[in-house]
Amino acid sequence: MLAAVLGFIRSASRRLGVHRLLKGAAPLFALLALLPAQASPPLVVANWNDYINPQLLERFTAETGIAVDYRTYETDGDVDALLRQEFPPDVLVPDSHFLPAMIREGLLRPIDPRALPIYEDIDPLILSRLSSVDPGRRYAMPYFWGRVGIVMDRARVAQALGREPESSWGLLLDRQSLARLSSCGASVLDARGEFFAIWMSWRGALAERPSPTALREFRQALVDLRPHLRRVDNLGYLDSMPAGQQCIAMAWEGDARVMISENPNLEFFIPDEGSTLYVDTLVVPAKARLPEQALRFIAFLSTAQIAHLNTEYVQYNSPFKSVARKLMVDHGEQPAWRNLRASGAGATVSLLIGEGNRRPEVIEAWTAFVGEPEEGLAVGARN
Repeated sequence: MLAAVLGFIRSASRRLGVHRLLKGAAPLFALLALLPAQASPPLVVANWNDYINPQLLERFTAETGIAVDYRTYETDGDVDALLRQEFPPDVLVPDSHFLPAMIREGLLRPIDPRALPIYEDIDPLILSRLSSVDPGRRYAMPYFWGRVGIVMDRARVAQALGREPESSWGLLLDRQSLARLSSCGASVLDARGEFFAIWMSWRGALAERPSPTALREFRQALVDLRPHLRRVDNLGYLDSMPAGQQCIAMAWEGDARVMISENPNLEFFIPDEGSTLYVDTLVVPAKARLPEQALRFIAFLSTAQIAHLNTEYVQYNSPFKSVARKLMVDHGEQPAWRNLRASGAGATVSLLIGEGNRRPEVIEAWTAFVGEPEEGLAVGARN
């Protein structure tokens, strides 16, 4: 319709002259004013599954007029693939462990998160972790943080083992222990970096500089463990653990909190050998089409009120001290909401994800360990 009206105007202007046309064309311009404006492209946000309060997406659009095309992914490999696309999303949420390579390769746009008013409210431990991977803290704003641990139904695990379970990664990494637990169902995360660091530490090896012997043992361990695992992924256990379809799993801390809320027989703990601490961050790819809108989205999520609403829904740990304090007041006595503070984590989060897990032989072994992805979980799949 717009094209037809403009065509009429151009034709009339040639026949009548511009001044005569303008004198009598008020109805035409009134019609043009009523036509819909060319819609702006939506802001494309890609995030981990179940990692945002969906009502906040609607609120952001209502407050800013910026439409959001929200998509989800499953693994760190998906994040890397999305970032390297010709047209990447405008906002991504990578694990901070991967920031150095992203920054080094020029894949991220500087966003100066220090300019945000809430920046001073970030927990010192989280700031320290970010400073170690993003010198000057110029590229990433913290979103959520957490640890990798074990979630289990203690009674069922004890029955399968024939003994009280110890606070050790050996429950899942020792072949004989895992074989017993396979009777009630066990799983591990599809998280190569975290798994590699945890396994190396459990065996007393260095994840940062793995020896040829340690690498051979790691590859063989994956072969030995796989037959006893119900699954290796980041989604299936969210349903099967609360439903009692399996009794133990390696788990992201926030996922464990959700599962415990649904099934009070479950508990979460960090094994005595320690674990990794992950900080998921908000970044803008260098090739983002809507960088200014992306910054507005990051600023929106990084306000105390919005962060609190988001944390209550997602149930991961907020990087902001004021949000953690309020959650402790509101939920601190509930088993699922303990250990909300980053401070005092100490040795339980001492394990670092080094470059060793990116060695070709580790990647090849892990790909075989995980197996083919389930249909419908492709990179960039819509939530």
